Amino acid sequence: AASPSTRVRWAIAGRSPSKLKEVLASDGMECDVLECDVTDMTALENLVSSTRVVANYAGTPFIDKALPVVELCAKHGTHYVDITGEVPLHRASYDRYNDACVASGAIVLHGCGFDSVPSDLGAFMAASAMCSRHGCGCSKITSLMGAASGGFSGGTLATVVALMASGNALPGAAEAASRGAYALDPSKGIGGPDKGSLACAPWLVGYQHGKWTAPFIMASVNAPVVRKSNALLSYSYGRAMQYTEVQECPNLPVAAMMVLGLGSALLSIVIPPVR
Repeated sequence: AASPSTRVRWAIAGRSPSKLKEVLASDGMECDVLECDVTDMTALENLVSSTRVVANYAGTPFIDKALPVVELCAKHGTHYVDITGEVPLHRASYDRYNDACVASGAIVLHGCGFDSVPSDLGAFMAASAMCSRHGCGCSKITSLMGAASGGFSGGTLATVVALMASGNALPGAAEAASRGAYALDPSKGIGGPDKGSLACAPWLVGYQHGKWTAPFIMASVNAPVVRKSNALLSYSYGRAMQYTEVQECPNLPVAAMMVLGLGSALLSIVIPPVR
């Protein structure tokens, strides 16, 4: 299909052409429908080599489906984007295919959804403003997450459970864990002062910048991305910049309830019989 305004030709691909057509029909859209299973490397290579960009939405989780796509995109110089916040996948993707991407010119971008675009761009804008106004980097950047619509889908919850159950057996998991707060830093990264991604002890509320806060559940995903961006931009945010994220709350009782809710949710995932 082609858009008159952009002249972009695009197609949708997946294992079931009939289901893909249903998706298109529900949105009133038309485009070419291609059949491709990520376990079929021949079909996948034909698909990847025939296009310039792949936007991958086949997750839950991504880690057992995305790496073959990234591998072939790196090989053929095809750009790749997805919406996953799976830190082990980010780590494995970089370690395995960064050199091939540099050689082919492919750009691979993970986490291009709520995780971690607002955090990444917000930190970049804050650091840019500091440099522009004061001619220096930041010693600390704190992202306060306000009210937002949406929530956890069943797929997201299934991904969290799968990742926690698999532990360091997953590709990239041990490597990410060994780097601590700088789990996604590039190979020449020098790390920094952060010891974790939470701005306070996991079970405590806080009071920062005139706001009651609670731990932000996605900080462990977003913070390593921000720190990686700082490293890739030659530490323009600040060579010793600290980065944290918290959830803004309207008052102390709400913050306390959020902490209790977060703790209960994590326990329900960690304890196998409760899952």
